[in-house]
Amino acid sequence: MNLSSVNFFYCVNIGFEFEFYSDLNRNEIALDLGKVLGKKIMVFSKYHSSFKPTKDIFKIEPDYSGGSKMVELITGPLPYFESIPILIKTLKWIDENGYTDKKCAFQFGVSIDTSIYPEITPVDKINILKFILGFDENVIYKKFPDRYGSLYAKSIKRIIPSNRFVDPTNLSFIDKNLFEVPLEKNMGINFLKVPEGYFEVRYLGGKDYQKKYTSIKDVMDYIITYTFQVLETNDGFSENDLKILKSFLSEIYKNASSFIDSQTFQKNYPHLNVMIDLKSDPQILRSFFLNVRDVLYDLIVENNIKEGMINYDSNLGKFQIKDVETQRAYLLKDYDILDSKISGNILNCRLFGCNLSNSTIEDSDLITTNEIDKSKIINTDVMFSNTVHDSYIDNKEKEINCEVYGGIIRSGYIGKLATISPETEVVDDASDDKKMKGTLKKNLFPNRNDKGSIPAQIKFSDNNAKPSGIPGINFKQNN
Repeated sequence: MNLSSVNFFYCVNIGFEFEFYSDLNRNEIALDLGKVLGKKIMVFSKYHSSFKPTKDIFKIEPDYSGGSKMVELITGPLPYFESIPILIKTLKWIDENGYTDKKCAFQFGVSIDTSIYPEITPVDKINILKFILGFDENVIYKKFPDRYGSLYAKSIKRIIPSNRFVDPTNLSFIDKNLFEVPLEKNMGINFLKVPEGYFEVRYLGGKDYQKKYTSIKDVMDYIITYTFQVLETNDGFSENDLKILKSFLSEIYKNASSFIDSQTFQKNYPHLNVMIDLKSDPQILRSFFLNVRDVLYDLIVENNIKEGMINYDSNLGKFQIKDVETQRAYLLKDYDILDSKISGNILNCRLFGCNLSNSTIEDSDLITTNEIDKSKIINTDVMFSNTVHDSYIDNKEKEINCEVYGGIIRSGYIGKLATISPETEVVDDASDDKKMKGTLKKNLFPNRNDKGSIPAQIKFSDNNAKPSGIPGINFKQNN
């Protein structure tokens, strides 16, 4: 298809998600905003309710990530030229009847009605690697600079070859099957929705986004136009695509060259002590280096960890890290983490004595003496002696047995040892079908010297009262 010969905007559908606050309740919002938009708006008490909006019926539901006053308006897919007045009217209504802050996101989905132009490649066949190669995120960041580096809208400019350690100099063509692209929800573009025929753009939002109609529309139009450019030559890669990919790979290989062998690695990263079964023996590391170098690459290059201790337990096939610090953890997954300072994304980890800020901690265990600040805790046991400040907790059936200061508790089991500050907002919407379980203690803080019972798997050594009783985690160097 020749893009210049058609107005491809006619076959585009856009669906919006507006997060905002209002002093009006959800029923009042739905009634008033529905009149303004000329649409029926259904009201739901459940976050992420199963009802799917249509172009004629939207929905309002709570979004407790910003407290009980945050709501989310979700539209169905709308023809592009119908979506623009909906966008304008909704932003104006929010500005007059509500407000937004840095916790508020604005998202939109893009799909294509191929019945209008059947020759267009459908979105569920889009070449994601090609899309990422030519996409210009600076178009967005220039208009929404505060969204740069967001943990919930991470850059899509991340391409990982199946073999990071191969020199790309002689690459003469692109095989998309040899590269890994970011398929995660919390990306600037959520490509996980592509099999359903659309993708979700998550870059936008922030304080007063409702005042930025022109910037929002400019981003929408750029992404739509760019999408059609990709789809027009979807099955092939241009010379420029190859040039951009080589640039990506050259940077990756430049980093990977430090991982050619254990001697080069130790020379380039002298402040990382890598142990095998708690033994700092260069000969043992040399023997195991091919087993561990992918994880070392992940920790160093992807998660910006350059100092500290890393142990590989060869019996368990598990890694433990200690005394590390990073302000941009892309994703730390399946580690035991001790005495570290981290900002970023943590999944399926056990944590001991860490300071975590501006992080998302999911499906993990906060075991002892961790300090968490301005973070999201999701489906994670938070045991006694941990302290949580100004964070959002959505724990479903998991335990909250720690001290919580400020922030929001969306769900979880409040244990007998938990203490909740008066400033903490505990979501207790009577119309919501997910009720808090357990007993809340308001303004009740036990003596910090009374540590109560320590979980059975944790013991304390005399070395600054740090956990050392878990197999493979005492980090006492064995020569």
